[in-house]
Amino acid sequence: MAAPSARPTLAQVVTRYLTPCAEQFGLSASQRKVCRAIRACRTAALGGHLQACEDCGTSRYVYHSCRNRHCPKCQTQAKERWIDARVAELLPVPYFHRVFTLPHSLHRLLPQQARWMYDTLFGCASQTLLAFGRDPARLNGTLGITLVLHTWAQDEAQWRAFLDELRKPEWVVYAKPPFGGPEQVIAYLGRYTHRTAISEQRLIEVGDQRVRLRVRRGVDRSERKVVALPGADFLHRFVQHVLPTGFQRLRHSGLTASRGKKAKLGPVSSAVAGHGA
Repeated sequence: MAAPSARPTLAQVVTRYLTPCAEQFGLSASQRKVCRAIRACRTAALGGHLQACEDCGTSRYVYHSCRNRHCPKCQTQAKERWIDARVAELLPVPYFHRVFTLPHSLHRLLPQQARWMYDTLFGCASQTLLAFGRDPARLNGTLGITLVLHTWAQDEAQWRAFLDELRKPEWVVYAKPPFGGPEQVIAYLGRYTHRTAISEQRLIEVGDQRVRLRVRRGVDRSERKVVALPGADFLHRFVQHVLPTGFQRLRHSGLTASRGKKAKLGPVSSAVAGHGA
């Protein structure tokens, strides 16, 4: 019986298609850095260390991880630590889940102004919620807010037509109703806190010309389908999710902001010291 073939990896995609992707689309310094990290992750390129069992003496050599936040191999444990820390901070008060969605027409700015766009989105969301909480006619208090950025692909357009388009829609915030309690909300957010643009479980084949993968479609994303993309196109779509160097995709405001958290939350924040996002 033939041994099952190894599961395809994102590192294989990068190794095979980095050069054609760079030649066809061009890559920023940040995108190249992420690709190099993913390609080197858990290989001899990053070195390693020897692990030995104290009982039986069995030893093995383990390669080091790249620890890049865009690498699908390196984020599972970080996600679990983040979830545990946030659950430990929960207070005996109601919690709500709110979604601030960037209008589709603004996606075209992201390739050129990603840092400014993301910072502005975070700022607007945080200021809106804090103002709502301080309103004497509403809560008359300070909210504790955790903000998580979730990205997707972007396109380009002409500047003047772009501005005209922005003036057409009415700008509103969509608020999802609370569900299941704060622990479930944190577990849901945890799927995005350390999530990369694609999980390797969705990859089916990394071929000489194309990458085959599983996707979900439809309004409720229940439709499953296998698609094949030219390798350079697939990698180009992936690197569109690379965040600017040093950008913080997880942020806290109000009661849970890092500054003054210990004083505001008391023993709760002390119990999770060292486990922040």
